[in-house]
Amino acid sequence: MKNNVFVLFLFGMSILSNGLIAQGKDDKVADAHEKNELKLDAKSEKQLLKDEKAELKRIKNFEASLKNYDNALNKKHDAEVKLAKQNLKYEKAVLKGKADDAALAKLLLDIKKTEIAIKQADGDLDRYQRDIERYRKIED
Repeated sequence: MKNNVFVLFLFGMSILSNGLIAQGKDDKVADAHEKNELKLDAKSEKQLLKDEKAELKRIKNFEASLKNYDNALNKKHDAEVKLAKQNLKYEKAVLKGKADDAALAKLLLDIKKTEIAIKQADGDLDRYQRDIERYRKIED
């Protein structure tokens, strides 16, 4: 009888332990799924922050490009006005005939410098225009 009780006791314990082991495995699987979901959530949050940071940088660069374009446009306009004044001054000096060759050469040199400044301003305008196009938001 003692053997039967002992066998029944062992049989009951094995059934109980199998149930606990199965429940433990289920808990481990559930924990693993939860851990994976948390990792995916963290990864998606990190990606959202990264995208948001990139968008802020794009906006900052776009605004800087617009500002630079406006400054280059003003610089070009000022140089064109300066060139017109220098050409007028040169023409007056030639018409009066009182200016010597050195003074006329200096005026021509200033005119050439201003023309170069206008060409540089054109190059800057082109560069900033490309920057504006690059940083402009692409609409889907």
